[in-house]
Amino acid sequence: MTSEGFAVLPIVHSGISIKSLKLFHQTIRGDWKELSLLLGLTGPVNKEALNAQQSVHLWALAELYWLGELTFGSIEKFRRWLSKPKRVLNNQSGKELLLTTYGIGLISQAVGRIAHGIAA
Repeated sequence: MTSEGFAVLPIVHSGISIKSLKLFHQTIRGDWKELSLLLGLTGPVNKEALNAQQSVHLWALAELYWLGELTFGSIEKFRRWLSKPKRVLNNQSGKELLLTTYGIGLISQAVGRIAHGIAA
């Protein structure tokens, strides 16, 4: 792990703010209900920050969307790619794998291959 990776630990341990979550939601132009489900949020959000587990998951999603935008040229194009089943993802759509950080890692690997010109 790089020193940048260790710099993230205090942020996720203390919890990413709900304000940052809402900013991420606006940036990816996603569905709030879907994002809430991915992060295990139920009902209205009446707290100031996510817990550590939710924060790790949000951080992984943010890194994935950043990589997706760089690779596909826009968040919208990346979202379209995520919505369709892919052989490299065991014939599942990327959206189906976003529920866990392990699934996010599998998607990141596939996108990384595409970014390097390897068919995925």
